[in-house]
Amino acid sequence: MKREELTPIEELVVNRANNVLNKNIKLEDIDDIAFDWDSVKFSYKPGENGYIKTMEIELKDLGVKYDEIEKYEKEVYTSAINHVVRLVRNDLVTRKATPLLSDLLKLKKVQEEWLDYFRYQLIAFYRKVAGFHPYIETISIDNNNIYFTDAASGKEYFVPLELLSLPVEEAKEKYADILKNEKQILAKEKKQRLESDIANYKKWLKESEEELEKLKAEEGDLKK
Repeated sequence: MKREELTPIEELVVNRANNVLNKNIKLEDIDDIAFDWDSVKFSYKPGENGYIKTMEIELKDLGVKYDEIEKYEKEVYTSAINHVVRLVRNDLVTRKATPLLSDLLKLKKVQEEWLDYFRYQLIAFYRKVAGFHPYIETISIDNNNIYFTDAASGKEYFVPLELLSLPVEEAKEKYADILKNEKQILAKEKKQRLESDIANYKKWLKESEEELEKLKAEEGDLKK
């Protein structure tokens, strides 16, 4: 087992076992980590003789309940991702904070794999909340929305980031309201733009008519 293969809750178990045993168990000596409702069985090889030893750790000693494991891991992963984002934005780049180049190069692989997964999840989410299956061609994200273009129509769509954490039915209802408001805003803006264009055209037409009458009058004076 390698360090990067450990999930956050498993890493918590390993650290707890090391503290209780007052030793540093090598990851390759870990045989199994099995969770139960209120405890976890940690199996490892304590020596070179190859036999397996198992110790039981209460989940309460880890500070995590069984039904909170998923939430805990999500929080840890989110925190880790935020640190990486800050790092690549140069907020944390110092000689002490910068990871090994080999670790940084792994980000490219992560980006490629997660972009495909993110695209799949976004398609599934949008189909549920909007009833439309887009064929995503490009994706961009700002602080408020995810924008993507549909390869078939070339049309751009957007999804507010706040919707991603809501239950589907609530997200569906809220997104419908957002699209309705967006349509009303766009219609109002178009109306104002058309009214402005018409007013400008009328002004231009009036000025042109006055200019034309002036030219006719000057032409008549020249013929006298």
